[in-house]
Formats: sequence, C-alpha cells, structure tokens
Amino acid sequence: MDVSQLIASLSDIATSINAEQDTDTILRQLIRAACHHLNWYRGTIMSIDLASGYAYVTVRYDPALVPNDGATNWALATSPSLVALRYNEPVFIPNAKTSAEFPGFQRESIEKDYSSVLVTPMACTDLLGRPIVLTLVSREIKELKQDDLSLIKLIVQLGTAALEKQKHILAQKTAAEQKEEVLGRHIQWMNQALSDDSVRNLAATIDPIFKQPLLVVDWTTNTILPSKSPDPRFYDDDEWRHYVESELGDRILTLASESLAGGATANVDFHYTKGTQTTTAVARMHGLTVDGKAVGALIFIGDEEIPEIDLLLIESAKQALSVQLMRNQIRFQFEQRSLDALFIELIEGSWKSENDIAQRSLKFGIRTGARHRLLYVSYINADAIRSQVRDGILRGLSFLAEHFEPRAVVIARQNGIVVWLPEPEAPSPAYLKTVTAKIMQEVMRHHRDMPTIAISDPCERLSDYALQFERLSCVMDIALSLAKRGVVSASMLGPLSMLLVTADLQQIRTHINASLGPIILHDREHDTKFYETLSSFVDAGYRNQQCADQLAIHVTTLRYRLSRIVDLFGLDLESSQKRFEFELALRISKLLDE
Repeated sequence: MDVSQLIASLSDIATSINAEQDTDTILRQLIRAACHHLNWYRGTIMSIDLASGYAYVTVRYDPALVPNDGATNWALATSPSLVALRYNEPVFIPNAKTSAEFPGFQRESIEKDYSSVLVTPMACTDLLGRPIVLTLVSREIKELKQDDLSLIKLIVQLGTAALEKQKHILAQKTAAEQKEEVLGRHIQWMNQALSDDSVRNLAATIDPIFKQPLLVVDWTTNTILPSKSPDPRFYDDDEWRHYVESELGDRILTLASESLAGGATANVDFHYTKGTQTTTAVARMHGLTVDGKAVGALIFIGDEEIPEIDLLLIESAKQALSVQLMRNQIRFQFEQRSLDALFIELIEGSWKSENDIAQRSLKFGIRTGARHRLLYVSYINADAIRSQVRDGILRGLSFLAEHFEPRAVVIARQNGIVVWLPEPEAPSPAYLKTVTAKIMQEVMRHHRDMPTIAISDPCERLSDYALQFERLSCVMDIALSLAKRGVVSASMLGPLSMLLVTADLQQIRTHINASLGPIILHDREHDTKFYETLSSFVDAGYRNQQCADQLAIHVTTLRYRLSRIVDLFGLDLESSQKRFEFELALRISKLLDE
C-alpha cells in the first residue's frame, strides 16, 4: 500500500469537493482510490431504504462490470448493512463464502468469486433522507489492519463531506428557485390587484397555488369566497361553496372577527356538518389590514402544518388581497364622506340651493322630491363597540340596501347609523316591519346585542329633514336612556318621555325634589308610608276604596293618612290644579328613576 499516493489522490478529491464538482464522480473517485491503494477489488455506496427493506446502489466502482449488468438492490434481511447502521461501526466478513450469517453475501460471493467484505456506515443521508453505507469486497481473503480501517474512515468522511456539500448546494438552489417563484407570484398577484377591481378574480388566481382549502373573507363587502372542499367525503367543491355561502357565512364572519381581534394570526377549531355528521378542523387565520385597520381575512382549513415556502406565498397573497381590499375600502369611504356631507347639510338645514342639493342627491340615487323616512340604528352601549364591528355593520347595511332597496342610502353617525329609506307609493306597516326586521338581522350578524331602531315620520320637503332628524335623535336618546331595544317611536315612548328629552333635567329634578323630597325624607326618618299612599291614591284615580284595597288597609286608615299628609306638607288634594302638579311630578319622578 502506497500511503503517499493515496493521500495525494484524496487531496485532489478534496479539492474537487471544494470546487463543487459532480458528486457522483467524486464518490466514484473515492471508491476507486480505496480499491487501488488499499487492495480492494470493487466498492459500492448504497442507500438503505428501511421502509421497503432494500439497499439501493447509489454509486458503484467495478472494473469487471459490464454496463447495465449487475444487481442494483439487495434485501436488507440478508445484508450486514443493518448491523453496521445499528451500531454505527464497520462490519467485516473475512470470508463471505463460508459465512452463513449473511446468506445474501454468501450466495453472491460464490457466484462472483469474492471473499472478504467490509460494510462501513457513512455519517450522512442521501437526498431522500436515507442512511448510506460503503461496501468494499476483495477476491482474496484479507486481514483488516487498523491502519487500513483508519484510511477507510478518512475516505468515508470525504464521501460524507461530498454528499453534504451536494445537499447544501441543492438546498441553496431550491431556496433560490422558491424565492424566484414567490417573487413571480407576488408580482403577478400585485399586478392583478392593481389592474382588476375584483377580489373574486384575485382569489381564484391565488387558490390553485395552495394545497390547503382556503376562504377569503372580504369585510369591505361582507362576502366570503370559498375554494375547494376541505373534505371531499362530505362535500364536493360545488356543494362546499354553496354550503359556505348559504349556511356557514355568518358563522365564519363572526369567527374571523372574534379570533383576529387580538392579533394578525390565529388558529381556531372550525366545525362543519352534513346531516348528523360533524367534522372539526383547524382554521388558520391570517388578518388582512389596511393602515392597521382590519378589512378581511385569509383562512386555511386543515390540520397539516403549512410548509415554509407556503408561508412566504401567504405573505404575498395577503399583501395583494390587502391592496385589492384597500381599493374597495377607499372607494367606499369616499362615497361615504360625500354622502355624509350631503346628509349633514340636510339635517342642519345649511343648504343654500334646493337645485344644487337635489342634483348632488341624484348621484346617490336619492330623489329629494320623493317621500323618505329616516331609520336611526344604535346601541345602548354604542361607545363600547369595536371600530371593526361598527365598520362591518355599516358595510353590511350598505350592501343590504343595494340588494333589498337600491334607492336606500346608509350613512354613518357618531353613535349609530342612519338609513335613508324611500317611502313606497302605497306605504303599509308590513313594509316597514319587513325593512326593520332585515336591518335587525343584518346588524346582529356583526354584534349579538339587539340594537335600537328609531323611525321618523315621512319627509316630503327638504325642510322636513332637519326637524325629523332632531325628533328622531330625541327618540333615540330617550330609548337608549330607558335601555329599550328593538323598534321604537315617539308614540311608543309617550309624551312624558318626549318632554324630558327637550327640557332641562336639572331644573326638573330640582322642582320634583321640592315637591316630593319632604315626603320621602319624612318616610325615611319616621318609618311612615306617606309616599306609597300618595302614589297609590293617584294610581287609583283618587278613589278611596280602590286605593285602600291596593294598599290592603281599611279606608278609615287611608283617610287618616291623607289628612296627616295635608297637615304635614300642605298638599291641597281637593284642588284639580294641585292634583295635576303633584301627579306630574310623581310620574316624571318614576320615569327618571327608570
């Protein structure tokens, strides 16, 4: 053995490895160097496929082998490769012809006339992640010396370095190709988002790139765009789209809104059913934002982890969808600002030319000469509602108006939303009932608490709008202060409520305290029941017997109490004027307490 020649040969091979030359050629040179300088006849590098139970030839050096004439795989059950891998140590068979421990090698050694066999594990895997071994065979029976084994380990290390270099180069190449693909997709999607105003078209371009089923949630239009079915056993693609659009839509909108309230991404359990069967999958949600404001979501359905390359593509898809939704948002906001300005002029009566405001109204499909009603929608705790939910309600009512009553217009106000509703030629209570029911349903898609809806009288002239909106605002203020939900009107609240909202409450309370305060204070200090007695007396229409029955006392006791009240507080219960003043104070006090 000429060690100096072997080292020189291995040095040249190491240079080739650094120069990133062909890996198979380098491995073949290593096997050839081992055979020539360490006196082995032939050698093979094999990949061990544990799943299939076979070892497959990766690179072979055999000077006597005719091309395409030789086995390319061996059964692991009859090979020492598994032993070498299990203990991470070389396995040496001095004479395979006489060794029955590995019948595969024994059979082949007799057929091909070789004797000694050395199987050495390599500290790496092939491109498929399979472990690798180096096998050397000799025609003569060899004695394996320690120096020979050390040199073979050096050869194995070089071979390992060559394979790891190949994997590193391939990984870099793959990463570069993936980045190029992501960049290409990014440019394609951004160009489409800037040139086409259809979110549906953009979603249809994004969908085929991902294996996972996805949903695009568009809060600017309150729509959901489904792709392929997450489970073909339950639904085919068409059935799934219909199921999402007809039944799952509201739940998905709510789930996305609640899940993404605290951040840009969220993983939540997602349930869907067919008949009596229910399936649960993970919904991986990615928020879509414009200037920090949520405008939609990209949702992937499935339990599998999303590959790293797909995460890059998801970021590109999010940016493109956000740009597309931003265009929709800007257009919607511009229309709303123009509409808000028009409406403010109407309700403040600050318009200067009827013709000008009529022409501007026509841009929104509003004929100011026709009869309209104003519907005011608000919540008892409107300030606590998140801006995202308020925006969703506004957009939802806008699109509801487009589909249900195209001539209706929706306007945002500080603590609610006003629907500018045209009055039909033959108005009926059923029409208003249908409209308010649809508004109620749409609003509660976004916020579970029932809203308050106040309805104005019809507006026939431009001058009517300021008066009607002032009254409508009063009705809403009273309704919210009384915690009333659902549809309300001035007639439902009663004249006293309308009086309170237009009066100075502090002065009213001062007057009531002057009238009722001494009676209430006396009851508290002397444990009497004068205030209760007076209240029942008024409710009973000033009839003694009916009042006594309500209080469960004798009528004589009632007369005594009333006389005491007259003596102590100077009330003249015989005067109709004094009775009216006292009764008014009593009823307003109860209303304020409510």
